Amino acid sequence: MQAGTNPAANAGQDEALTRLRASPYDLHARAEFCIRACSGLTDSAQRRLPYSYAEFHTDPPIALHAPWDHADTAGRLLEALTLTRAITGASADSLDEALARTLREAQSDTGMVEIPPSPWGQREPVAELNWSPSGALLAWVTRYVATDDVDASQRARRLITALRQAAVWEGDTCWYPGAMLPPLGWTARTPPPRRAGDCLIGAQLVFPLCRAAVAFGSNDALALAAGLVRFHCERSGAFDADGRLTSLAPAQFAGATGFILGALKYGLCAGRDEVVQWATRAFRHASGYGTEFGLFPHAISGDERWQGDICASADMLATALLLGMHVGPLHFAEAERIGRNHVLESQLLDYDWVSKRLDAPFSRDLWCANHPPEGVTVDNVCNRAIGAFSSWSHPNDGFIPANPRIMLRSTAAGARSVYNMWRYAVTRPEGAVMVNLHFSRDTRWATVTSHVPNEGSVEVLMKTRGVLAVRIPDGVTTDQIEVIVNQSRPRSETIRNGYAWMEALQGGDMVTVKWPLPERAMVYNFNNQRYTGYWRGDTLLRLDPPGLLSPLYWRPLEAQSAPPHAALGTIREVESL
Repeated sequence: MQAGTNPAANAGQDEALTRLRASPYDLHARAEFCIRACSGLTDSAQRRLPYSYAEFHTDPPIALHAPWDHADTAGRLLEALTLTRAITGASADSLDEALARTLREAQSDTGMVEIPPSPWGQREPVAELNWSPSGALLAWVTRYVATDDVDASQRARRLITALRQAAVWEGDTCWYPGAMLPPLGWTARTPPPRRAGDCLIGAQLVFPLCRAAVAFGSNDALALAAGLVRFHCERSGAFDADGRLTSLAPAQFAGATGFILGALKYGLCAGRDEVVQWATRAFRHASGYGTEFGLFPHAISGDERWQGDICASADMLATALLLGMHVGPLHFAEAERIGRNHVLESQLLDYDWVSKRLDAPFSRDLWCANHPPEGVTVDNVCNRAIGAFSSWSHPNDGFIPANPRIMLRSTAAGARSVYNMWRYAVTRPEGAVMVNLHFSRDTRWATVTSHVPNEGSVEVLMKTRGVLAVRIPDGVTTDQIEVIVNQSRPRSETIRNGYAWMEALQGGDMVTVKWPLPERAMVYNFNNQRYTGYWRGDTLLRLDPPGLLSPLYWRPLEAQSAPPHAALGTIREVESL
C-alpha cells in the first residue's frame, strides 16, 4: 500500500497537521513531517529509489525519476532521515537501508561515486564532481558519527581518495577541469572556464570534506578542501577579494552559498582566520540578495532571481549558525530570522490548490513529457509529498505558476535546517548553558520552553548547576528584561554580548527570562511586487498580499507554545555543522 492510502494513517496525519498548525514552531513536530516527506516519494518498483522531482500542474500531479536520484537525492535524503530521526527518537527502517544500498551501488571500484545509466538518464555511468559526491559524503559522514556505521566511514574515505586523485594540483591549489570526469581521465588539465555555468565545479564538496576531516581525522579531506578553497577564492573569478559575487559567479545562487558555508567551515577547521574573515564578508554580501525573513533566490539574475530556493536559505541559515558559535553571537539573530520564518514556512503541509484546480498562468513546459513510463508515478503524489519543502517560491507562495514543482533535495535541505535549529538552539560551550535560539528544546543540561512569539519569554529548568545565558533580541536594553528564579526572586541581570547571564544556579532551578516583543510593519518590494509584512519581534506573522496558489504567512496570532521534547532514540545527536 502506498503512503497515505490508509484511512487510519490519514486520520492520524490530519490530527498531526492540526497540532502543527496550532504550534508552528514545534521543531519535533516539523521533524516528524520531514521524515514522512523523505519517505513518501520513493519507488517500490525500483527498490525504493527516490524520485528527484514532482510537478503539480499536470492532471494528475506526477513524480519523476532523474539521474540525480542515485547519489545527490539519495544521499541528502538519507542524511536528512538520520538527523531528523535523532530529533524524534524514531529508529532507522528499511528506507534508510534502501537509500544506503543505492549509494553503495553508485560507488565504483575506483571509489568514485557515479550516476549509473537509466532509462531516464544517460547510457553510460557518469562521475559528476559536484552534487553527487557531496550528497554521498554528507550521508556517509552523518551515518558514521550518528550510528557508528563503519561501512559508511570506509566508503567516505575511498571517495575522498578518489576525489583527491581526480583533482589537478598546482602547488597547494587544485581544481577539476570539468563537471564530469571522463572515463579515461582528463584530456585537458587546465582550470574550468572563468564562468563554469550553473555551479562552481567542486565547490559543494568543501563543506562535507571538512566534516569528514573532523569525523575521521582525514588530512586528505582537509587538504582537498584547502586546495578547492584557494582556487575558488583566488582564481575562479566568481568572487572579488572582499567576497562579493562577480559577473563570473555561478548562475545558481546556492552554488555560491554552499561554497561560502564550506569556506567558513574550512577556515574554522584549519585555524585560518583570514579565510573565516573572507567567508564572514562573503556571507554579508550574499545576504543582500535575499530578504530579512530568509528568502534567498535560485539565481543571481534572470527570472529565477525572483524565485526562492530553500537550498540557498538552508546554506545561509547554517552559515549564520556557524558564525554565531565561532565569530559573534549576534549572528544567531540572523539565523533565527531565516529559520523561524522562510525555512519553516516553506514546509508544504497541504496541496489544496491542486485539488481546487485553480486557474493560474501555469508553465506550459512539462518535465514529464516524453519521460519513460517506468520513470514516473501518478499514484497519490500530493499526499505523499506532504511535509516536503518548497523548491521554487515567492515571498508568500510556496509554489509559483511559472515553476509549480518541487525537488527532493530541497526537502533534504529543509529537514537539515530543522535539525540545525533544534541542535544549536541550546548549547553548552565551556560549561555555560547557552539558549541561542528561541525554540523549545530538552537537553541533558536544561529544559527550555519558549513562548515566542506569543510573548518574549523563555522558561529554563536547569539540570546542572552553574551559568545560564539566554540570548536577548537586538535592541532590547537591560532595563527591559526581567529575570525570575524559582518564581520568587526577581534578579537584575545585565546584557553582555547579546545574552542575559545568570550565575550560581543550581540543578532544579526554574529561570524565567522575559523581554518585550515590539510589533512592526515593513514594506518590501520584490520583483515590482509590493508586500507588507507584520512582525512580532523576529517572527513574521503576516505578509500581504497572499500568494495565488499556496500562501505561506498566515500564522496564528496566538500560537501554542511547543512542548520541549527530549531525544531518546538510538540515533545519536551529532554535530551537523
